[in-house]
Amino acid sequence: MTFKKLAQVFCYYFLPVFLAGLLSFLIYTDNTHEFRAETGEIALTLLVFLLAIRPLSQIFWKVKVLKKLVSIRRELGIGMFYIALAHGASYVPIIWQFPQVLTTPFVYIGLLAFFNTFLLYITSNNYSLKLLKQNWKKLHMSVYVLLILSSAHAYLATDDVEWIIKTIVTVLLLGGLNLLVKNKVRVPKLSQK
Repeated sequence: MTFKKLAQVFCYYFLPVFLAGLLSFLIYTDNTHEFRAETGEIALTLLVFLLAIRPLSQIFWKVKVLKKLVSIRRELGIGMFYIALAHGASYVPIIWQFPQVLTTPFVYIGLLAFFNTFLLYITSNNYSLKLLKQNWKKLHMSVYVLLILSSAHAYLATDDVEWIIKTIVTVLLLGGLNLLVKNKVRVPKLSQK
């Protein structure tokens, strides 16, 4: 089985079934708080990784593992969607018990972020690429809006200033990586003695 096929099996089949089963168990046992926090943080971390992997592979063009990871970005993005879906679904018991939660800003921003994630998810296929043509790339550039929305959601949910600092550092690093790529900076293969 190829690396890409393995990633497809994991992200398309195993991950959604595993998350659905785990979430069902946690809702049944009324123990979703940690799951909610962890899945949110994992989804955001995976999003940053997905944004960084292409420029890193272009800068460090001789590193084969980066090329392999670029080849499965679609699968990782779909995996990120399922993790974000599980994160959002873990709020359902709270909303069911306390509908006023829907009036909080972090929920609105989280829903906007999820809507953006959903649009990226449903257009992450070859059919959408052919149908949307150059608009596909424009739509998928909204991933940067998703980064800001997700970070704002995390900050408002936790009221932790650390999220603002993480977001600023992440945006600066991603901007720096993309600037290096734009200026065609490449790191040559290190010589071994």
